[in-house]
Amino acid sequence: MTSLLFWSLSAWGVLAALQGAVTTSWLLPTDRFLLGVVEAVVLPAMRNRSVKPPAEPIEQFDRSRYPKE
Repeated sequence: MTSLLFWSLSAWGVLAALQGAVTTSWLLPTDRFLLGVVEAVVLPAMRNRSVKPPAEPIEQFDRSRYPKE
């Protein structure tokens, strides 16, 4: 997972920088498409690394412990 994130972020940086070097009209949509493909990999991978499981198991709400009104 770490190497996938590293290479995806590297590719994202290169493709983002190449947008400023575009000289032909067909190259910009191609670059934007590839940038979208890389972002589709980067964003879920970063989210999975930032979300941590809870330290303690989450307790289910037990209605039987509370009297009915």
